Amino acid sequence: MADARTREQLRQEREAFDRSCRHSEAWFRLRLALGYLGIGLMLAITSTAAWVLFHPEAYGPLPVGALAVAVMTQTLGLGFAIVRMVLLQPQVAALTPATVASRATPMTRLKASTAAIPAGPTTITANEG
Repeated sequence: MADARTREQLRQEREAFDRSCRHSEAWFRLRLALGYLGIGLMLAITSTAAWVLFHPEAYGPLPVGALAVAVMTQTLGLGFAIVRMVLLQPQVAALTPATVASRATPMTRLKASTAAIPAGPTTITANEG
């Protein structure tokens, strides 16, 4: 009986570890895809803005000024995103085995506390009025 219980517990722990691995991998792929999408959008916006900025005679002063502000805002936003997503990212918990042995902490035995309990009245009187 104990052997079957141990095998079932190990199977469940293995499933939990595999699920944790898949979850970690999925988040990594999502962050990677969003990073590539961000780089693609940044290149598209920058190349369009650069085209307009390098040919100002065809567009006039208002679009050129607006695109200059857009490029500066995009650069600041990209810097903020890099700091926020990469440098300030909390460290991802390392995958560890999900076995009972790794979760178990040494338990300390509690000493039996002996407290003096003051003696109280042993009889209860009802007050009839």
